[in-house]
Amino acid sequence: MSDAAKKQEEIFQKYNKKLYYIALHITGNKEDAEDALQTTFLNISQNLHKIEDIDSNKAYNYIVTILKNNITDTFRKHARMPHIEYDEVSADKLAQADEYSLDEYIADKIEFQEAVSAVNKLKDEYRIPFLLKYYIGMKETEIAKKLGIPLHLVGIRLYRAKKKIKEIYIQKEGGEKNE
Repeated sequence: MSDAAKKQEEIFQKYNKKLYYIALHITGNKEDAEDALQTTFLNISQNLHKIEDIDSNKAYNYIVTILKNNITDTFRKHARMPHIEYDEVSADKLAQADEYSLDEYIADKIEFQEAVSAVNKLKDEYRIPFLLKYYIGMKETEIAKKLGIPLHLVGIRLYRAKKKIKEIYIQKEGGEKNE
């Protein structure tokens, strides 16, 4: 076995489970997570020369970045997002919106697994920007560019995603109280 093949096998053994877990949480389904993982290991094999110490944080961060970029590209390729006109939500309503309380509500009230479940219930047009911003850490301008939509739509979709997550949680909370 060549040195490159050994290195590739070591990387696979060390990071396969961690990367699958990350991919599963981002994509929300097994098939997309497996596809992302396969593409990631293909990219890694083509860039082995960039990984010096397999056990370093630098290598781990590089590998996770490859995974997240593959998932972002997949979201973009498969996103069938209907066009939402700007006049559906006026800039004034967004400016007056209590975004901070939505963020605070989501952070304070919803446990991680409940949040994942709520996010997975969102339509792709809201789920994808939400994951790109809050899970992958992309800026709104980057999201607009990646998804090929105007910047103002990113803000609208993020606001609506947070609002819908809150509604899902309130329904769940209310449903449990009534049982």
